[in-house]
Amino acid sequence: MIPAAVQSGSVIRLSLRQGRLVTTFALEGEKVFIGRLPGNDVRVEDDSVSRKHCLIRKTAEGGLEVLDLNSRHGTLVNGKSVDRSPLVEGDEIALGEARVLVGYPGGKAAAPATAAPAPAADAVPARVGKELLSGSLGLSFSEQIYREIRRSPCWAASLFAHAAVLYLLSFLVHALPVPASPLGTVDGSLDGDLSGLLEELSAPAEALPMPEDDLSPPSPLANEAFVDPPDDAPVFEDAGAEELLATGPAIMGDAGRDPAPEAAGTVDVPDRAFERSKADDANREAVALLSRALSGRGGGGSLGLLRSLAPEELLVVEGAYDRVEDVLDLLGLRYETVAVRQLERLSFRGRKAIFVNCSNEVPSPKANEKLRSYVEGGGYLLGTDWAVENVMRRAFPEFIAPLERKGRNSITRDETISIHACKEARGHFLVEGTALDRRDARWWLEESSYPFRILDQKHVTRLIESEDLREKYGSSEVAATFRCGGGRVLHMLGHFYQKEGNLKGTFSAQRLVANFLLSAVRGR
Repeated sequence: MIPAAVQSGSVIRLSLRQGRLVTTFALEGEKVFIGRLPGNDVRVEDDSVSRKHCLIRKTAEGGLEVLDLNSRHGTLVNGKSVDRSPLVEGDEIALGEARVLVGYPGGKAAAPATAAPAPAADAVPARVGKELLSGSLGLSFSEQIYREIRRSPCWAASLFAHAAVLYLLSFLVHALPVPASPLGTVDGSLDGDLSGLLEELSAPAEALPMPEDDLSPPSPLANEAFVDPPDDAPVFEDAGAEELLATGPAIMGDAGRDPAPEAAGTVDVPDRAFERSKADDANREAVALLSRALSGRGGGGSLGLLRSLAPEELLVVEGAYDRVEDVLDLLGLRYETVAVRQLERLSFRGRKAIFVNCSNEVPSPKANEKLRSYVEGGGYLLGTDWAVENVMRRAFPEFIAPLERKGRNSITRDETISIHACKEARGHFLVEGTALDRRDARWWLEESSYPFRILDQKHVTRLIESEDLREKYGSSEVAATFRCGGGRVLHMLGHFYQKEGNLKGTFSAQRLVANFLLSAVRGR
């Protein structure tokens, strides 16, 4: 039987539960998209939820149904996996770790035992995404406290007991004597020992011995805004003291000791795998290795050159999924950021390089025209993943394009693939120093990454490829570059900031970015 609330067109209440947070929203229109993308009607920021996970909509008969949108973990209704299922009051929809409870005004849905109580029907907002904590929308803090106390079956006795304990604690705090302070008396006067200590500390600085090391000439980077390594700097599990000292330039720049003699600008990168929970540590460790390679004798002081760039010379276009900023921050580089919608009003004059993060927001036609003109005039542009659709297809349509299947862009699963440098790219300056000589580097692809194809085989240089990718999706391209006018474009599948895989793949992604920046500075 169809609920009367649906037949009459009344507002349908849906409660999204994530842990202890309950978000109540209303289905006033015909449908609601739920997923991890910002463009969804209801956004669930959880890795277990797909970018577009499911759709809840009203049917032609006046009922309600849910449709799974080929989500990674599937959609469950009352514990049963479904592709499409009708919904009635009290149904629970599972999206990864999140739960959606279906309810109607005037009805009483059977909420899960751990779910917070739903708000009254008249408190439900007539828009999507209003967050409620424990269903207490519109209540003052004191009203919420009172409501929680009244939930106890013996609330009066509980209130009296808590008040008695608080009174006793207050009495003890004021009645007990205060112990003498080793630093001074309660009234603020100083003990004699402390006064003497302060007199010693206030002696002129000339009287204090100066370490001989402080007489050494200042570092050429002394005027740059760098500080000591942070407390959470990477620590190599299998590294000895000498190796840890050798990684000093990873944070401090060129002023540290030279690394051990190695091939020019290269370091030995282990193929140690890491899970998503260890992604931050892995990216930091990769940056430490990269900094070591760029700052010693073999690197020719390249890190110092990159750190000398002014913020206005390096522009980062914000994204929804990728964040090259995290890599640049770890390298100690300075940059400016801009939202996609601001591109068409921004001047690109004086920019050495522009990074376009993976985003679901498409630059305006005018902005893409400006990006094309910027590259033709000698600029350097680097993009990842969805930039092949949002920027490359629109601004550089003759070079590369998204891989299509049945008239739609092909998309990947959330997975890692084996990668290596293309045969024709051996010796190319953009892959120089990367750990891609063998096929043991792993590269992370987020769910719905866009594989791409090369249109101009003559002018586009393939840099990185993957046989895994070819077998699964029909295209092996992972990274490619081309000249356009006086500038250069580099596009790579996946993200700058690798969230899974192994250290070789993470290091190679970062080295590719660094090499591209160096080519922009040196005009290669």
